[in-house]
Amino acid sequence: MTTATGKSGQYRYYACSRRATAGTTECRGRRIPMEKLDDIVVKAVSKHVLQPDRLSTLLKTWLDRSQDAQANRRDQLKQLRTKMTNLDGEHANVIKLVRNGICQADDPQIAIEINNIAAQKRAIAIDIERLERQLADGDRRITPEIIHKFGELMVKNLRDKSAPARRDYVRLLVDRVEVGTTEIRICGSKSRLSKAAMGTPPHLVPKAEREWCTRLDSNQWPSPSEG
Repeated sequence: MTTATGKSGQYRYYACSRRATAGTTECRGRRIPMEKLDDIVVKAVSKHVLQPDRLSTLLKTWLDRSQDAQANRRDQLKQLRTKMTNLDGEHANVIKLVRNGICQADDPQIAIEINNIAAQKRAIAIDIERLERQLADGDRRITPEIIHKFGELMVKNLRDKSAPARRDYVRLLVDRVEVGTTEIRICGSKSRLSKAAMGTPPHLVPKAEREWCTRLDSNQWPSPSEG
């Protein structure tokens, strides 16, 4: 659908783009007042997506994953630091072989061993820095408190018709709206919800994520198959 106007711009609609270009004889596509559809979408998303219990259900995987991820990072960091300590010990042993005269300093094998140890330490140091940074940033993980505050803020912004960014907030959460004869289907990705809750720009969200969906019939009630 695309935007259209009527009465010299007095009224604004969402209308089938093919109908707009080819005419009603070629396509009997639908036409719905813009304000009406915007209100339907905002009310549905506010009621059926952004309520704390619903948000928690939709983002449960990210809640669990976030907590598990921090624990896994701590374990990985501990293992990497142990490896670094072991490599320091191996390096010291190689040096000791030279000092004790067991091996010559110009022995090619000595140089190979020292370079190999140094390369492993550089790689591990990079991983350690990455994990430390992720753990330090752990307060940004999704928590029940973040979900609650996010839901309240988004509902407030969506219901404020005077807010210039109201439509941007809708686009932050909704991928598409399908208008049928008897129902309206509103779709978005769970990943988009999680990224929005964390304040990450939506254009970074992969499109292939599992969706949440809300269906509304002509009376604006969700069907039993609400996703």
